[in-house]
Amino acid sequence: PALGRYFGASDGVLVINLPPDSRLGLKPGDVVLSVDGRKVRLPGQLFRVLQSSAPGEECKLETMRPKKRGVVSGSVGER
Repeated sequence: PALGRYFGASDGVLVINLPPDSRLGLKPGDVVLSVDGRKVRLPGQLFRVLQSSAPGEECKLETMRPKKRGVVSGSVGER
């Protein structure tokens, strides 16, 4: 809860690190709230939702970036 207040989000998955070749449009410190309208609350949920996308398929991720809600677009890379 304290970390959530710091990032301005009560739900979602905090992004700590990303692979250098990630095409998701995320940055460390982002909090992912949903992917294509599907809410995520746990890292495992986020991974399952992203894995259900075909490689190269575009997805929209609702995020919180330093207390500002926004949407980033990206695609899932090859597995």
